[in-house]
Amino acid sequence: MTALRCRLGLHRWQNHRVADGLVVTTCPLCGRQEGPVPAAEDPGPRIDPRDIPPGGS
Repeated sequence: MTALRCRLGLHRWQNHRVADGLVVTTCPLCGRQEGPVPAAEDPGPRIDPRDIPPGGS
C-alpha cells in the first residue's frame, strides 16, 4: 500500500548516483522514480518544508 503522503503527491525524494555520472531521484516510500539526469544538472535533494523541524535544522 502506498503511503498517504505519496498519494497526496508529497513524496520523500532521495537522489542516487547511477552509472556514467547520472542521477536518479526516487521515493523510497512508493518507489516512484524520476530521471536519470546528468549529475551536473542535478538540482540536489528535494526538501519538503514540513520535514524541517521548527526553528530550523
